[in-house]
Amino acid sequence: MISQFTKPKRKMEHPDYVPYPLRRPGPSQDDRKSDIPLDYNLKEFNFASKTLTKKINWSDLRAIALSDSLDKGVIFVETNEGSVVVKGYPNIAQGYFFSQLAIVLGVPVPNKRIVRWDQNEFKIMTKELQRATFMIKQLHQKITNRLENPYLEVQEYIPGITLSYMGKTRAGKIFNFYDPQSRHRLIKVGFIMGFDILINNPSRYPLEIWKNSGQSEHMIVRTEPRYTDTTKELHDIDNLSFDYEYIYGLDSYSFERPTNYYTNVEEFLNKVFLEMKSIMQAQLDPLYETKDQKIECLNEFKQLVYDHTLYEIKEMSLLQILLGIVLTIDNIVFMGPLRLRTLWESVTVENDWNNVWMKNLQGINMNFLESMISIFQKFCTIYEDVVKYSKDITLNQYSFDEQKYLEIIMMNPKIREKIQKEREDNLMNSDILEKSEVIEEDEGEVLERNLNDIELDKKIEEMFMIDPKDIPKGENQNQKQQKPLTPEQQQQQQELEKIKYGGILAKKLYENQ
Repeated sequence: MISQFTKPKRKMEHPDYVPYPLRRPGPSQDDRKSDIPLDYNLKEFNFASKTLTKKINWSDLRAIALSDSLDKGVIFVETNEGSVVVKGYPNIAQGYFFSQLAIVLGVPVPNKRIVRWDQNEFKIMTKELQRATFMIKQLHQKITNRLENPYLEVQEYIPGITLSYMGKTRAGKIFNFYDPQSRHRLIKVGFIMGFDILINNPSRYPLEIWKNSGQSEHMIVRTEPRYTDTTKELHDIDNLSFDYEYIYGLDSYSFERPTNYYTNVEEFLNKVFLEMKSIMQAQLDPLYETKDQKIECLNEFKQLVYDHTLYEIKEMSLLQILLGIVLTIDNIVFMGPLRLRTLWESVTVENDWNNVWMKNLQGINMNFLESMISIFQKFCTIYEDVVKYSKDITLNQYSFDEQKYLEIIMMNPKIREKIQKEREDNLMNSDILEKSEVIEEDEGEVLERNLNDIELDKKIEEMFMIDPKDIPKGENQNQKQQKPLTPEQQQQQQELEKIKYGGILAKKLYENQ
């Protein structure tokens, strides 16, 4: 349920206008009103408004809406330039970490940033939001409660529709598998499911892991609205003029892990990989649906969509979601515990207020996440052929984005200094390793011996077609070894030196110079 409020004309009664205080003057009496005239008239929030991409002008508020759902502390703010979301909730550090982790894994989530209590934007933002709602007592109280946090989250507004406003025709357009964009969208749904399994977030999609019913409001399909579009047109299930992009996962939380969670995950993943393997081996053909051969591990999600839209997702569409789950699990395994720990360290703040951020961040059960990575690794090893098949048919477009990971962790100054120092040390070590030694062979060939044993073994195998393990190695493998010359070879060498230097004495003079 969303309560809507708003504004849009701002007027001054006189040129010497001074902003009124945040609290009502005088004793706290319900019948007492402020003597300062109202200057905010909020309009109805337009849920079809575009996302604000420029710098936010907090004094240009046009509309405000609150969400009373599970997303605690959500404030929708509309300006003349577009809309943005402000969030203040207790577990803000954990929410920010999971959001960054989702971005690294390629999961579609809104972009966000943290505004600290000691920043100038924080003061301006809280002041203007309270001023705009000052004369609406109930709204003002809710706004004030949500802003009473040392850290606030400014999040990208996602204009879109949920399952409630989708309808059968729109659902058929969104969940079909005929065009590449729709297949791409469905694969990303699998990415969200795989990510939710990792962090144990049952509030989004229903899966047999959690025995839940899901939240239809937490799955939003992003649209590209025009400036003239309105909320009524966006929520009209017969309006097919909108273009749809990703299906976004809103608000990633990690809930308390049940005792049988690991067992439930293994049973579900075993079904996913077995059904993918049966498709790979042509034992199950999703293009021709039959009663006996269907993808059964996503029945709960399929039922959720049908209950809200009366549209039944086809088996080929479910195959795209299965691909997304398998590819996400493989990306999580590739990321590994070390990158996960580094990402966790990178979301710390420099100036913490009463250690609030760090306490909340330490509430993340990293041991649980590492255990989940171990389970995923086991399945990727057992079903290695399924992982390879999934990568092949998707042309390896959904692999782990190392560049995005580096961009996120390098935002932390301490991590950036640490990585730069490691790179400098590695560069110095590589300079030493790249130094090569030259050995003259009988045939006059020159063999470049790098101090890197792996490269040396490769060259030996390529040149001589022998196993490097069969070559006896001395105590010092890196020491230069020279083959003794025969008398004939010594005489030939002296003759060559005479031609090149003009004699032994000339050679010594040349070397001394």
